[in-house]
Amino acid sequence: MTLLQVTPGSFEYDLFLVLTIILIVTKGILLLFVGRKLIIKKKEEGRFSIDFKFGIFILILSFLLSRLFFTYFDFFLTKFDSSQYYVFPNYLFWKIGMVISCIGIGIMLYITDKKVLNFRLKGTIAIIAFLGGIIILIYSVEGPEDFAFISGISIITNGAIAILLIFFIYVAIKTPGAVRRNALFIVIGGLSYAIASLLVNEAILTQLRTIFGEEIHIFIFFLFISLKVIGLVLMSYAFTKFAL
Repeated sequence: MTLLQVTPGSFEYDLFLVLTIILIVTKGILLLFVGRKLIIKKKEEGRFSIDFKFGIFILILSFLLSRLFFTYFDFFLTKFDSSQYYVFPNYLFWKIGMVISCIGIGIMLYITDKKVLNFRLKGTIAIIAFLGGIIILIYSVEGPEDFAFISGISIITNGAIAILLIFFIYVAIKTPGAVRRNALFIVIGGLSYAIASLLVNEAILTQLRTIFGEEIHIFIFFLFISLKVIGLVLMSYAFTKFAL
Protein backbone atom coordinates (compact mmCIF):
# COMPACT_ATOMS: atom_id res chain seq x y z
CA MET A 1 0.00 0.00 0.00
CA THR A 2 1.23 3.51 -0.85
CA LEU A 3 1.03 6.30 1.65
CA LEU A 4 -0.90 9.49 1.12
CA GLN A 5 1.19 11.20 -1.55
CA VAL A 6 3.37 13.94 -0.08
CA THR A 7 4.83 16.11 -2.80
CA PRO A 8 7.14 19.13 -2.32
CA GLY A 9 5.07 22.31 -1.93
CA SER A 10 1.96 20.53 -0.69
CA PHE A 11 0.42 21.28 2.71
CA GLU A 12 1.29 17.81 4.00
CA TYR A 13 4.91 18.04 2.87
CA ASP A 14 5.43 21.50 4.40
CA LEU A 15 3.71 20.48 7.64
CA PHE A 16 5.77 17.31 7.99
CA LEU A 17 8.97 19.23 7.20
CA VAL A 18 8.26 21.94 9.78
CA LEU A 19 7.45 19.36 12.46
CA THR A 20 10.61 17.42 11.62
CA ILE A 21 12.74 20.57 11.84
CA ILE A 22 11.19 21.29 15.25
CA LEU A 23 12.16 17.80 16.38
CA ILE A 24 15.73 18.18 15.07
CA VAL A 25 16.14 21.59 16.70
CA THR A 26 14.75 20.22 19.98
CA LYS A 27 17.28 17.40 19.93
CA GLY A 28 20.07 19.87 19.20
CA ILE A 29 19.07 22.11 22.11
CA LEU A 30 18.80 19.16 24.48
CA LEU A 31 22.20 17.90 23.32
CA LEU A 32 23.74 21.28 24.19
CA PHE A 33 21.88 21.30 27.53
CA VAL A 34 23.18 17.88 28.57
CA GLY A 35 26.64 18.61 27.14
CA ARG A 36 26.87 21.71 29.32
CA LYS A 37 25.90 19.62 32.34
CA LEU A 38 28.72 17.19 31.51
CA ILE A 39 31.28 19.99 31.25
CA ILE A 40 30.19 21.53 34.57
CA LYS A 41 30.31 18.14 36.29
CA LYS A 42 33.80 17.44 34.92
CA LYS A 43 35.07 20.79 36.20
CA GLU A 44 33.55 20.24 39.64
CA GLU A 45 34.88 16.69 40.05
CA GLY A 46 38.14 17.17 38.15
CA ARG A 47 37.53 14.01 36.13
CA PHE A 48 35.26 12.59 33.49
CA SER A 49 32.88 9.81 34.50
CA ILE A 50 30.54 7.61 32.51
CA ASP A 51 27.18 8.12 34.18
CA PHE A 52 23.55 8.96 33.41
CA LYS A 53 24.48 12.35 32.00
CA PHE A 54 26.95 10.80 29.58
CA GLY A 55 24.44 8.09 28.68
CA ILE A 56 21.64 10.54 27.86
CA PHE A 57 24.14 12.67 25.90
CA ILE A 58 25.03 9.69 23.71
CA LEU A 59 21.35 8.75 23.41
CA ILE A 60 20.29 12.21 22.22
CA LEU A 61 23.28 12.43 19.87
CA SER A 62 22.33 9.10 18.30
CA PHE A 63 18.70 10.21 17.98
CA LEU A 64 19.79 13.47 16.33
CA LEU A 65 22.08 11.74 13.82
CA SER A 66 19.52 9.05 13.04
CA ARG A 67 16.80 11.68 12.50
CA LEU A 68 18.99 13.38 9.88
CA PHE A 69 19.16 10.11 7.95
CA PHE A 70 15.40 9.55 8.36
CA THR A 71 14.72 13.10 7.17
CA TYR A 72 16.70 12.52 4.00
CA PHE A 73 14.94 9.18 3.54
CA ASP A 74 11.45 10.65 4.05
CA PHE A 75 11.65 14.03 2.33
CA PHE A 76 14.15 13.53 -0.47
CA LEU A 77 14.31 9.84 -1.34
CA THR A 78 10.82 8.43 -0.83
CA LYS A 79 8.58 11.46 -0.12
CA PHE A 80 6.59 9.15 2.16
CA ASP A 81 5.74 6.78 -0.69
CA SER A 82 6.00 3.31 0.86
CA SER A 83 6.51 1.73 -2.57
CA GLN A 84 9.95 3.41 -2.55
CA TYR A 85 10.95 2.24 0.92
CA TYR A 86 12.47 -1.04 -0.22
CA VAL A 87 14.14 0.36 -3.35
CA PHE A 88 17.96 0.43 -3.38
CA PRO A 89 19.68 2.59 -2.16
CA ASN A 90 16.76 4.26 -0.31
CA TYR A 91 16.50 1.64 2.42
CA LEU A 92 20.23 1.92 3.17
CA PHE A 93 19.72 5.41 4.61
CA TRP A 94 16.85 4.12 6.74
CA LYS A 95 19.02 1.22 7.91
CA ILE A 96 21.88 3.54 8.90
CA GLY A 97 19.48 5.74 10.86
CA MET A 98 18.04 2.75 12.71
CA VAL A 99 21.45 1.26 13.51
CA ILE A 100 22.69 4.59 14.94
CA SER A 101 19.54 4.78 17.07
CA CYS A 102 19.99 1.20 18.32
CA ILE A 103 23.62 1.90 19.26
CA GLY A 104 22.61 4.94 21.32
CA ILE A 105 19.81 3.04 23.05
CA GLY A 106 22.14 0.11 23.73
CA ILE A 107 24.80 2.31 25.32
CA MET A 108 22.21 4.03 27.52
CA LEU A 109 20.75 0.69 28.60
CA TYR A 110 24.22 -0.69 29.39
CA ILE A 111 25.14 2.34 31.53
CA THR A 112 21.86 2.08 33.44
CA ASP A 113 22.37 -1.64 34.04
CA LYS A 114 25.96 -1.06 35.16
CA LYS A 115 25.49 2.04 37.33
CA VAL A 116 22.03 1.52 38.80
CA LEU A 117 21.30 -2.20 38.70
CA ASN A 118 24.86 -3.21 39.64
CA PHE A 119 24.94 -5.23 36.41
CA ARG A 120 22.23 -7.60 37.66
CA LEU A 121 20.91 -8.00 34.12
CA LYS A 122 24.43 -8.78 32.82
CA GLY A 123 23.99 -6.33 29.97
CA THR A 124 21.08 -8.33 28.54
CA ILE A 125 18.86 -5.35 27.79
CA ALA A 126 21.72 -3.58 26.02
CA ILE A 127 22.49 -6.71 23.99
CA ILE A 128 18.85 -6.82 22.84
CA ALA A 129 19.18 -3.30 21.43
CA PHE A 130 22.53 -4.03 19.77
CA LEU A 131 21.16 -7.28 18.35
CA GLY A 132 18.23 -5.40 16.84
CA GLY A 133 20.66 -3.05 15.12
CA ILE A 134 22.74 -5.94 13.77
CA ILE A 135 19.69 -7.70 12.33
CA ILE A 136 18.51 -4.49 10.66
CA LEU A 137 21.96 -3.92 9.18
CA ILE A 138 22.57 -7.38 7.70
CA TYR A 139 19.02 -8.38 6.71
CA SER A 140 18.58 -8.31 2.95
CA VAL A 141 15.72 -6.14 1.65
CA GLU A 142 14.18 -7.46 -1.55
CA GLY A 143 10.58 -6.29 -1.23
CA PRO A 144 7.92 -4.73 1.03
CA GLU A 145 7.73 -7.78 3.28
CA ASP A 146 11.46 -7.55 4.04
CA PHE A 147 11.25 -3.86 4.85
CA ALA A 148 8.20 -4.44 7.06
CA PHE A 149 10.18 -7.14 8.89
CA ILE A 150 13.22 -4.98 9.69
CA SER A 151 10.89 -2.11 10.57
CA GLY A 152 9.24 -4.42 13.09
CA ILE A 153 12.62 -5.12 14.70
CA SER A 154 12.28 -1.77 16.47
CA ILE A 155 9.66 -3.47 18.64
CA ILE A 156 12.49 -5.59 20.08
CA THR A 157 14.36 -2.44 21.07
CA ASN A 158 11.21 -1.03 22.64
CA GLY A 159 10.91 -4.27 24.57
CA ALA A 160 14.37 -3.70 26.04
CA ILE A 161 13.38 -0.17 27.04
CA ALA A 162 10.21 -1.54 28.65
CA ILE A 163 12.32 -3.77 30.91
CA LEU A 164 14.26 -0.71 32.03
CA LEU A 165 11.10 1.32 32.64
CA ILE A 166 9.77 -1.42 34.92
CA PHE A 167 12.78 -0.80 37.16
CA PHE A 168 12.09 2.94 37.33
CA ILE A 169 8.44 2.26 38.12
CA TYR A 170 9.66 0.20 41.08
CA VAL A 171 11.96 3.08 42.13
CA ALA A 172 9.06 5.55 41.89
CA ILE A 173 6.91 3.34 44.12
CA LYS A 174 9.58 2.65 46.75
CA THR A 175 11.48 5.95 46.89
CA PRO A 176 10.02 9.30 48.04
CA GLY A 177 10.90 12.87 47.12
CA ALA A 178 12.89 14.07 44.12
CA VAL A 179 14.01 10.55 43.21
CA ARG A 180 10.38 9.46 42.81
CA ARG A 181 9.61 12.50 40.64
CA ASN A 182 12.62 11.95 38.38
CA ALA A 183 11.88 8.23 38.09
CA LEU A 184 8.31 9.07 37.00
CA PHE A 185 9.64 11.56 34.46
CA ILE A 186 11.90 8.85 33.03
CA VAL A 187 8.99 6.39 32.83
CA ILE A 188 6.64 8.89 31.19
CA GLY A 189 9.36 10.12 28.84
CA GLY A 190 10.43 6.61 27.89
CA LEU A 191 6.86 5.51 27.24
CA SER A 192 6.18 8.61 25.13
CA TYR A 193 9.24 8.00 22.99
CA ALA A 194 8.55 4.28 22.64
CA ILE A 195 4.91 4.84 21.67
CA ALA A 196 5.99 7.44 19.10
CA SER A 197 8.39 4.95 17.54
CA LEU A 198 5.69 2.29 17.38
CA LEU A 199 3.23 4.67 15.70
CA VAL A 200 5.42 4.99 12.60
CA ASN A 201 6.25 1.31 12.42
CA GLU A 202 5.31 0.33 8.88
CA ALA A 203 3.26 -2.70 9.97
CA ILE A 204 1.23 -0.60 12.43
CA LEU A 205 0.86 2.29 9.97
CA THR A 206 -0.52 -0.05 7.35
CA GLN A 207 -3.22 -1.27 9.72
CA LEU A 208 -4.12 2.27 10.81
CA ARG A 209 -4.41 3.43 7.19
CA THR A 210 -6.61 0.45 6.38
CA ILE A 211 -8.96 1.26 9.26
CA PHE A 212 -9.02 5.07 9.17
CA GLY A 213 -7.90 5.93 5.63
CA GLU A 214 -4.79 7.58 4.19
CA GLU A 215 -5.46 10.92 5.89
CA ILE A 216 -4.70 9.38 9.29
CA HIS A 217 -1.01 9.68 8.39
CA ILE A 218 -1.10 13.43 8.99
CA PHE A 219 -2.44 13.01 12.52
CA ILE A 220 -0.04 10.14 13.24
CA PHE A 221 2.97 12.16 12.12
CA PHE A 222 1.93 15.12 14.28
CA LEU A 223 1.42 12.80 17.27
CA PHE A 224 4.76 11.12 16.53
CA ILE A 225 6.68 14.41 16.68
CA SER A 226 4.80 15.65 19.76
CA LEU A 227 5.39 12.46 21.76
CA LYS A 228 9.08 12.37 20.82
CA VAL A 229 9.64 15.96 21.89
CA ILE A 230 7.82 15.36 25.20
CA GLY A 231 9.71 12.12 25.80
CA LEU A 232 13.12 13.61 25.06
CA VAL A 233 12.58 16.67 27.25
CA LEU A 234 11.38 14.63 30.24
CA MET A 235 14.15 12.02 29.95
CA SER A 236 16.89 14.62 29.43
CA TYR A 237 15.84 16.57 32.51
CA ALA A 238 15.31 13.51 34.72
CA PHE A 239 18.50 11.66 33.78
CA THR A 240 20.62 14.74 34.49
CA LYS A 241 18.99 15.04 37.94
CA PHE A 242 18.61 11.39 38.79
CA ALA A 243 20.48 9.91 41.74
CA LEU A 244 19.91 6.88 43.92
